[in-house]
Amino acid sequence: MRLIFIIFCVLSMPVQSATYYLSNNGNDNADGKTPDTAWQTINKINTIALVDGDVVLFKRGEVFRGEINSSKFPKNITFSAFGNGDRPVIAGSVQIGNWRPSARGTGIWETDLATAPQQLFANGKLMTIARFPNVESPLQRNWLKVKANAGTDAFTDTDLLGKPTNYWQGATLRIRDYSWTFKVLPITAFDAATGKITATGLGNQLPEWGYFLEGKLEELDAPNEWFYEATSQKLYFYPPLNQNPNQMLIEGSVFATGLTIANYEDNSKVENLVFRHFTDKGLHINNSANVSVKNCHFELNVVGLSVWNTQNVQISENTFNYNLMQAIVLQSGTGFNVGNSLIEKNIILNTGMFAGYGRRTSGTYQGLGISVFGKAFIVKENIIKNTSHAGIDLKDSGTHLIENNVVLDSLLLLNDGGAIVMGASGNQIRGNILLNSLGNIDESNGCSSTNSTPCSHHSTYGMGIGANPTYQDNLIENNVVANNPDMGIRLNSFKNTKVINNLVFNNDPAIVLEDKKGESTGNVVENNTIISTHPNQLGLSLNSTTNQGTYKNNYYCNPYNDLAVIQNNQRYSLTHWQQLGFDALSKWCNVSYPEYLTTPIETNQIKNPFFNQDISDWSNIKSFLDTTNQLDGNSLRVEYPNDNALVNIGTNALNIEQNQWYKLSFSVKGTGFGDIQLRGNRTLPTPYLILEERFFAILPERRDYNWVFPAKQNTNAFKWLWTTDNQDTAKYWLDNVTFEKVAATPISPQILSKLFINPLPTPRQITIGETVYRDLNGQMLKTSIDLALYSAKVLFYAEGKIPPPAPPTVWLVQNAKNITLAWTRSDDATTYRVYYAPYPNVDYIQFLDVGQASDFSIDLWSGAAFYVAITALNANGESNYSNILWFNIP
Repeated sequence: MRLIFIIFCVLSMPVQSATYYLSNNGNDNADGKTPDTAWQTINKINTIALVDGDVVLFKRGEVFRGEINSSKFPKNITFSAFGNGDRPVIAGSVQIGNWRPSARGTGIWETDLATAPQQLFANGKLMTIARFPNVESPLQRNWLKVKANAGTDAFTDTDLLGKPTNYWQGATLRIRDYSWTFKVLPITAFDAATGKITATGLGNQLPEWGYFLEGKLEELDAPNEWFYEATSQKLYFYPPLNQNPNQMLIEGSVFATGLTIANYEDNSKVENLVFRHFTDKGLHINNSANVSVKNCHFELNVVGLSVWNTQNVQISENTFNYNLMQAIVLQSGTGFNVGNSLIEKNIILNTGMFAGYGRRTSGTYQGLGISVFGKAFIVKENIIKNTSHAGIDLKDSGTHLIENNVVLDSLLLLNDGGAIVMGASGNQIRGNILLNSLGNIDESNGCSSTNSTPCSHHSTYGMGIGANPTYQDNLIENNVVANNPDMGIRLNSFKNTKVINNLVFNNDPAIVLEDKKGESTGNVVENNTIISTHPNQLGLSLNSTTNQGTYKNNYYCNPYNDLAVIQNNQRYSLTHWQQLGFDALSKWCNVSYPEYLTTPIETNQIKNPFFNQDISDWSNIKSFLDTTNQLDGNSLRVEYPNDNALVNIGTNALNIEQNQWYKLSFSVKGTGFGDIQLRGNRTLPTPYLILEERFFAILPERRDYNWVFPAKQNTNAFKWLWTTDNQDTAKYWLDNVTFEKVAATPISPQILSKLFINPLPTPRQITIGETVYRDLNGQMLKTSIDLALYSAKVLFYAEGKIPPPAPPTVWLVQNAKNITLAWTRSDDATTYRVYYAPYPNVDYIQFLDVGQASDFSIDLWSGAAFYVAITALNANGESNYSNILWFNIP
């Protein structure tokens, strides 16, 4: 009985947790419980049963290859580092050696390898799978173009002629198949006679989209290319600069996921590790609560980190760089409660930036900084810069909190999206800074349809906050949305969404409500500051006359045009819009700036420009000579005929020379409100060709307008046409019409309307030097301005020295001996300068000019320690320093 009792007690005792160490110099036959008795390989971890509370530590400065899969579902496991030096690396690649010169050709080497690598890396850089046409790096783009559709799943390209039939069969097609997606497919057939590529799953491919082909040993013909031949189990490589690959670090990615925490391995921690080269995910968390990931680095994985059905996950203060498809993927099943899942203070750089390389196998992808699919995630204070598509993508059940994130330079390879894309309801998007979503329409941008010849192409759709249609109950509050070439904030068939207290600067247009997929109703646009920096930029765009929402207490400003709103293709000044009952208590800035400084070269070409005696040389029967001194003496009076016809007022024929600058000036006022559609037409040969178009407000008060432009072609049959219709004032007056050849010097709008940004979690003071600015309330500001955390201010130039660019803000990512700097673009900068000085004792300060780049990466040495800062420069001088950071490489 006593023996049975002892056995029972032993079995009932909790298993004691332990700390295990791994070192490259360890021994898997040791106990692993001290640094001196460390294990050597990841495989050892996978063969033991970890227990609750175990700690697994990897030695700093070393690389461990393979996948970590803990068994028996222990809880409260910690994976971290010990020792001194760089963070340890968990690598999804194997080191490849034993290279020998290959008979395939000069410069090509080969080695025997039993397992096919998904990607190849040489000295840490991604290499190019043998492809046509060649590039020096996967970061470069060199596109072939689809010539014509050849039915479902096929297209033709005459650039492929000359290869034998089925030469490309079995190779890989990587294509930008539409505006917002890349597609990767195996080629199932190739017809040499027509240059026809067939790839099952491609669908009905439109012409002119960019693509390239890879995966043929015969195309291994340029440095940095490689190819794996499965039949002979040989790996071929063409190293750069005639290097011997045996003297390089050559790695091939073969493992799928670096670390998996799954099936109720709750309360686990992952800290101080580097995950790289994994063909699926660096780290995956699945069905485990209260998991923390902190101070880790993820690079050159297909996906950096992913989460599925996990409550209270904490992903904080990690860095991500050059992950091939996505940095962070957040997912949960319908109805799953993610609890207080928080993704905060991560720095995410260069996601999906290898064009077409996001996937190694078949499928479609975009390239996203953070993909949020599920319900009620909290994403805050992250820095996301350089993504092929969206910075943050919200999907599924929504109700996410997206707060105080900084998203810079999105949509660098693809189009039609935003720094943030909304595809869900109930989200709170507040306090974010969203800048420079490009919307790529480079040579890979193909036909949007084939209904015309030549076919039409997509324009730039780079938005600050873009939206898929038919969502509701979102809050968009206190964001800074700036310098996006398309819409600042877009609501597409949204309901009950609030857009309040946002600063929307230099977007085209600023805030948009559309009914494209159903009616927009119940929305609120209130207390926003909307600043335009080009005459054609409108503050509010509504594509329907339905009651899409309410608009009030907004501040509109366009220093170059009085038009503020467009509704159903009709443009309105703010006072006109308010007369219709909208935008109660909203304000107009009454700031006016010229676009150009001009000097006349030749005299006025307009005949009868001042209407001193009559209205001869002006074409339209609805115009009359007016002698009542409405403008300057006599003027041309235009009256609407009440017959729903357009009223066109035209000039005599004018002569223009291609690329020469011209200035059109005129004075106008009306009995009421309206807008003039002003076109410059080439009238011969017929049909007419519209060369220039702009809209100008008609107000009861006099307006003197100028328009400066370079001519697009040579013609002596150029005429100006002023057009109004029944939505405009019934009567207006025109006078002082001049059209002159001029010398023109542009005045940067970013000098006159300057955006100062603080994308940091602390208040910031910015010195403004010898320039006097006026704020939105008309108050004069000198010396410096104070910015709250995650905020911005727009100031208008008043007097004093023409200012240099505003100072950038810089972030630093340190991984081993590599230092990467990334910074905000200053609106009018022409170059940037990296300053550095020894840390902690500043013996000298030096700098390096880096052109128009807004990021910089360098490999340094152990013991390197420096302060760093960035300045922005243009012809007017150099900005003050950015925030100053420092680093110390172990």
